[in-house]
Amino acid sequence: MPHSTSVRMSTTTTDDDPFGFQNIGDALYTGTIFVSGQPFIVQIDTGSSDLWIDSSNVTLDNLFDTGVVGSVFYLDTTGAVGNIKTGNVTWGEFVVPNQAFIDAPGSNATSGGLIQGLIGVGPPNLSTIDPTLQSANSTVDGSAFLDNVFAYYPDEPNFITFMLSRSEMGTVDGGEFTIGDVVQNFSAITDTPKLPVLADDAWFIFMDAVEINDITMYGGSQGNPKFTVPDNQTIALLDTGTSLATAPRAYVDAIYNVTGAKFDDESGFYIVPCDTKINVTMVFGGLKSPMNPLDLVLPAGVDDDGSIICVGVMSYTPDGSGLDFILGDVFMRNVYSLFDFGNWAKVGDSDPFVQVLSVTDAEQAWADFDKLNKARLDAFLASQSSDSDSTTTTAASKPVQTNSSGSGIKSATGALGDSDSSTPDLSNLTRLSYVIIGLLALVVLLLIGTVVSFIMKSRSSAGKGYKTIKDPFPPAHEKAYEGSYADYSTPYADGGHH
Repeated sequence: MPHSTSVRMSTTTTDDDPFGFQNIGDALYTGTIFVSGQPFIVQIDTGSSDLWIDSSNVTLDNLFDTGVVGSVFYLDTTGAVGNIKTGNVTWGEFVVPNQAFIDAPGSNATSGGLIQGLIGVGPPNLSTIDPTLQSANSTVDGSAFLDNVFAYYPDEPNFITFMLSRSEMGTVDGGEFTIGDVVQNFSAITDTPKLPVLADDAWFIFMDAVEINDITMYGGSQGNPKFTVPDNQTIALLDTGTSLATAPRAYVDAIYNVTGAKFDDESGFYIVPCDTKINVTMVFGGLKSPMNPLDLVLPAGVDDDGSIICVGVMSYTPDGSGLDFILGDVFMRNVYSLFDFGNWAKVGDSDPFVQVLSVTDAEQAWADFDKLNKARLDAFLASQSSDSDSTTTTAASKPVQTNSSGSGIKSATGALGDSDSSTPDLSNLTRLSYVIIGLLALVVLLLIGTVVSFIMKSRSSAGKGYKTIKDPFPPAHEKAYEGSYADYSTPYADGGHH
């Protein structure tokens, strides 16, 4: 019996998707699980491994309360705290009895009520629940949901796949999500290179290069203490729980080196003209995965004259984070991705790997951009309100002077050079790699309230008026990791731990 779903790319929700895979404003990709028969809409996150729910106003029967408190906290001060309980959890056609989860009624991390929890589909070693139970000397099995699925359904292959849809900021079908099955229309993914996973606690893979318009950039990795990075490659993390993306400074500067762009120091993002049209292609295993230009610029606010302010979706990856690129939903909408757990799963015996299949026709996306972008901007503008009494302000019109010769980064015009960045000492750092995952997710929530407010402040100081507007995106979650990246085993920091 198949355990996958093939979802229509439509704007209506029907009952033929067993996973309830939904896209909320291109910022949250969710599924519908059932806990003791009650439905919960949860964000699907490849960057964590545990399940928590907000059970407010829901009666849940037949649960076992371990009496052990579990907690997840985010940098935006939201979090999920509650007793770890076990009960029957169903997702699609998969039923796991006695699944451990955090029952967190009243959580303020539900994106304004758009979701009722989060299900992690990342490496089992990222579990917070399991070590918390072990620390409390509990005999309850705290294994992650997918680990249990693979154990309870041993004939099911140990992988999941995603094809994220692109919306117009509403709630639409999520695209494609499967467990243990490949969507027929994308079966060619099985012929793509199997990209080895570089660590046992994150979907880290090597990336060959980034093509930006007419240049190719590669190398310049800041390194990672767990593995050696070849001089000509960088570290990338694919994460459905991240709405936007990060990249090394030189790459970001090269991408947004366009006329009219201006980097905003306080927000850490480029403010760019809304008609910015850029060719960006990621290269994995020698295969190219172009991004749709629509996914590189985000409408973020409305100026006092009614014009839209747009930002680039990529920000800088901080030094010492142990990775180079975090490729969230803005990239993953352009590929069909497969995550094979291999021997991470209880019943697995092979090495885990990732495969990506490009689904974006670069030439067609380029040709369609002007029309689709205008429609997107019109829809965005129609959804906003502005202050008619405010004065007119405009974005900077001078081109940004960028430096694309960051440490060890080379363009295709010259031979590959040695990276002069050494493996960072992360013994006293927080888990910055996942802090940034959360930071980007928070940006989706605060993109208007932060980026645009910074612009507002700078313009107000010059005697200009500015009005912030409604955030078109729901709040996503901000993950923080405690301790050094080199030895982390839990994905969320709560100050005092779990």
